[in-house]
Amino acid sequence: MSTRTSKQDFLVTKAQNFRKFINQYEPSTTVKEYMEGFSEDQLIPTIASKIMPLVSLGVVDESAQKLLDELQVPEDKKGEVKAKITAYINMFATVLME
Repeated sequence: MSTRTSKQDFLVTKAQNFRKFINQYEPSTTVKEYMEGFSEDQLIPTIASKIMPLVSLGVVDESAQKLLDELQVPEDKKGEVKAKITAYINMFATVLME
């Protein structure tokens, strides 16, 4: 993250990328509705209330698996997709803590 990019702007860009990534795997209606409920201006509070507890409790892997289970991912891509979901979750938490 450059010093010219605010934390909010950086996270919004990453959240948009994450949404595009998830949407390519035909998410369930539940996941679509959940993602559509996010507001960019509320992104930092949302990360603080939804993502940070996953990291604090050490359940990122389990959470990534639950999301993966709500997507239509080819079997040979599941490990790669889960790893990317995990990386996104950890990145959101790390950036927020910086």
